[in-house]
Amino acid sequence: MSYQRKNLTKESWDALSNCEQIAFISELHKELTTATLTVVFTKADGTERTMRATLNEAVVPQRSLDTDEIADLNEATTVPEFGNSLCVWDVDLNAWRSFRFDRLKEIS
Repeated sequence: MSYQRKNLTKESWDALSNCEQIAFISELHKELTTATLTVVFTKADGTERTMRATLNEAVVPQRSLDTDEIADLNEATTVPEFGNSLCVWDVDLNAWRSFRFDRLKEIS
């Protein structure tokens, strides 16, 4: 599946089978761990947003975790579970942001 897909809509997302959606999300997640992608999507308020996003550990700032956070991480599952959205690092705002898969318009 290509991230160069244009004109993604809720209808085109909903038309994908569950297996196709999972494959798309998994491929996108994998790509984000090594690259910065431009993601265009419709925000909840209806406006369009363009975001440069990544999950690359070399770009996402590291911070020290307190003891409770470490315990929570150790108890967490190691298999990523994706719901309707994905949390990513916005490299321009230097902050965590998320987008919904059914509101995607373009990824490049």
